[in-house]
Amino acid sequence: MPIVEQLAVPLHRFTGDDGAERTKWLQCGRIIENSSGKRSLKLDCIPTFTVDMAGNEVPFVGWFNVFPYNDKDATHDSNATKEKKPKPSRKPKPYKGSKVEVEPASDFVPDDIPF
Repeated sequence: MPIVEQLAVPLHRFTGDDGAERTKWLQCGRIIENSSGKRSLKLDCIPTFTVDMAGNEVPFVGWFNVFPYNDKDATHDSNATKEKKPKPSRKPKPYKGSKVEVEPASDFVPDDIPF
């Protein structure tokens, strides 16, 4: 079932590097169309707040923005797993132990413990 549209809410308004006003969107779900043409709505999350046109945080009241799905593959299967690129392996940093000396356990454990 291909995804035909995506649901989003404005999360944050900011000024970009070029000085233009930009909006960060929270992707909340998608609209999927089956082979018979019927559409289904899949919600991934329901936000607790959004931002108004002035950039102020306001409580979420149930309105989503709907955008065309812009994946290069129009027959994207929502159940298919995407191939993940392997992360480059990093060697752990060597442990730099503390210079605190610890006494052996036999020096501070009393001998009269009844077990």
